[in-house]
Amino acid sequence: MATYYWGPSGGTSTGTWSGVGIINWFTDVGRTTPAVSAPTSVDDIVFDAASDNGTTFNVTIGASAVCRDITISNLDFTMTLTHSNPVVIYGSLSFPSTRLTRAGFNGITFAATDARSIDFNGYVLDQAITFNGVGGTWSLLSNFGTNDASRTNLTVTLTAGTISLNGFILYAKTFTSSNSNARGVNFGSSKISLWGNATNLWAVQTATNFAITGTPTVEGSYSGSTGSRNFFHGSTAGATETNTPDFVITSGSDTLSIGNARNIDLSTYSGTLGNSARSIYGNLTLSSGVTVSA
Repeated sequence: MATYYWGPSGGTSTGTWSGVGIINWFTDVGRTTPAVSAPTSVDDIVFDAASDNGTTFNVTIGASAVCRDITISNLDFTMTLTHSNPVVIYGSLSFPSTRLTRAGFNGITFAATDARSIDFNGYVLDQAITFNGVGGTWSLLSNFGTNDASRTNLTVTLTAGTISLNGFILYAKTFTSSNSNARGVNFGSSKISLWGNATNLWAVQTATNFAITGTPTVEGSYSGSTGSRNFFHGSTAGATETNTPDFVITSGSDTLSIGNARNIDLSTYSGTLGNSARSIYGNLTLSSGVTVSA
């Protein structure tokens, strides 16, 4: 277990973070001791004001890039993080609100098996995000993503572990968690907001061992009329009154397919509610503009 610091090497701070590369990595904050191996899943990595060489720089995520905690802070020149390959993070993530930009669309997997935190702090997300750590809990320290339909690659998959919204909003195009692993979402008083359309936005067909705490609000915010938005929960197995969310559709005039739900709120929606089978454990609220299929 060690902390690796990114710094200028060979006259430049631009380089590749991979599972084998050692250029630009140092094992001391003063950048006097070059690393002799690449960061592993038990090592923390740091990018800070000493990471640049007096100018903007680009860090490319290469093959097999992993770390425990990743901290980017106090940058004095803009750093571009190029997602040329997937990266696996076994600990926490902390990004700054300025001087950090993104390029590329490869995914990020959070694989912690204990309590960790995630602070993207406004970083532009547009890639597949996976949570897959048995026993892991990830607490958000800022909003996750943005309500921006142009981020067409921003999908979230929960395979194992618990996402704690911690008062912040998780924005994504889609949310998928259809398996029998122990996993769940601690909503608190916050929500998951899904802005996709013409696809499966909430895909939890197998809800076995899926746990919910707090007030479980899943919002559909698409405002157009194209296609069908599908919200599937426990249609294969596992839906109960205690592990089923509320679905709140805030806008749109498309077609909805909503399966099992605690509450369904279509009070500001003006499209068509499809005729899929569903169990509603609470309330169904329709606006006068909703068409209910036979």
